[in-house]
Amino acid sequence: MVPTTGSTNTNSFVNIEMDEIPYIDEDPVENTSAAPQTPKVPAPRIMVKVIKRNHMEIIYSITHTMPMHKLKTHFASQLGIAYENIVFMFYEKFVNREDTAGTLHLTNNCKIMAFEIALEKPKVYRAVENGVFV
Repeated sequence: MVPTTGSTNTNSFVNIEMDEIPYIDEDPVENTSAAPQTPKVPAPRIMVKVIKRNHMEIIYSITHTMPMHKLKTHFASQLGIAYENIVFMFYEKFVNREDTAGTLHLTNNCKIMAFEIALEKPKVYRAVENGVFV
């Protein structure tokens, strides 16, 4: 759930009901063996809060083996921000692309801070002489 664009209050929380929490799945793995498949036991899930600087938070349900770049991709798409412009931090440590909830030792209701960074393209400056570019 994303805040409305007409809202003037930037310090509001996004309230999400438990049945609305985004459920992010891992990539499905195809089984090509001829052996009968055993029922797959779902991996234990944890709730993680991603908090942006304006105190907007979104709660996600993830597994311990899910790569953090999937969470970052989902967060960026929900807010309409470019993936490259978001940085996640967990306890003053940058969250890398290959990190998982298990390698970061995330537990239920952990908070990940999300920062939006501004990237500028290099500018070309030219001298002006008598109102004409030189």
